[in-house]
Amino acid sequence: MKLISSVLGIVLIFKCSLLVRCQDVSSEEQNLEDILKKFKPCSIGYCVPSNQCLNGVVNTDGENIVELRINDYDDMIEVEIEPQADDSCDFLTTCCALKEGLQRGPPQQADTGTANVEPVDLPPPSCGTNRPNGYVYRVKNDSIAQFGEFPWMAALLQRKQLLDKETLQYFCGGSLIHPQVVLTAAHCVAELSGLLENLVVRLGEWDTVTENEPIIHQEYGIKKMIIHENYVDRKFHNDLALLIMEEAAELNIHINTICLPSVDDNFDDQRCLTSGWGKEDFNPNGKFSEILKRVELPVIPRNQCKQMLKATKLGLFFQLHKSFMCAGGEAGVDSCKGDGGSPLACKRDNQFVQAGVVAWGIGCGEADVPAAYVNVANFVDWISVKLLGEGI
Repeated sequence: MKLISSVLGIVLIFKCSLLVRCQDVSSEEQNLEDILKKFKPCSIGYCVPSNQCLNGVVNTDGENIVELRINDYDDMIEVEIEPQADDSCDFLTTCCALKEGLQRGPPQQADTGTANVEPVDLPPPSCGTNRPNGYVYRVKNDSIAQFGEFPWMAALLQRKQLLDKETLQYFCGGSLIHPQVVLTAAHCVAELSGLLENLVVRLGEWDTVTENEPIIHQEYGIKKMIIHENYVDRKFHNDLALLIMEEAAELNIHINTICLPSVDDNFDDQRCLTSGWGKEDFNPNGKFSEILKRVELPVIPRNQCKQMLKATKLGLFFQLHKSFMCAGGEAGVDSCKGDGGSPLACKRDNQFVQAGVVAWGIGCGEADVPAAYVNVANFVDWISVKLLGEGI
């Protein structure tokens, strides 16, 4: 009798399991249909994150998304910056159907499509390490940063009211030199020292107009601003500031610190990288970049830079202050307005160190006219003293 009861129990459990499973499947499909409204329609379905579309059909079982613990550079999705003429989808999205033969279909999850690719890599083991080949996507454009290529890059944002709506407006760049500290230019923040509650540090940002990145960015408030005591407005001498965030950042594939140089580091004639969301068109009407820029520049020796700058409207009497270094001078390649505070990163023993901070220039992208960067090596002791004073 007990055996019969047990068998009946097993059968009932099995039938219930089948019923539940069928109900779950139906419910899941209904949920997918409900999510449909959140995504832009296109010819065969909906614009979903490119990595979630497999052979034109939404990838609901994780094929090619779940990550084995092997080299992941071989499975990158190559993407173009400009959409194809016959494709109405935005950058990093593609037109995809829910099922084969269906004309409309939403993607797998109800959120922005950025958090579904869970990072399995541990946070980088040390400062100055990055992903130069990207993560999930590889952009086929050398002037655009790969996702995770500049994990130390910080976007400085200010809360403002626009038509009775609160917005976050980008105004400068910065770099993460400690999980709780951002280094930037004093000229970016000097007039905002009394408005800390309106300032936001965004880390892990890449495409500023969408949230289709493989991993979502993080935002932090600022509890203290430290501007160099000898900063000189309009001349921009000692143009350096530290922003102490309210809490430490969570390091990840797309968020990591950059190393600081030693006091005697010299980067003359080395080709280094700067990044930012500043103007990408070097003219008065140029627009700001939506996707993080990547700019490779040569570091110009000091005496050579002084002579090059004297040949501009600065004139023969110009003296380059000791707090500056120079980089650039190549036609059409430069940091520009909006890039202030962003880092100039140079390679040292397979790690990047921050050689400079974007400060000022004469125009943008002109041949034989380098730009001035704060020479970070001159300030490493100052940075150490200030952070020790904050208990960091």
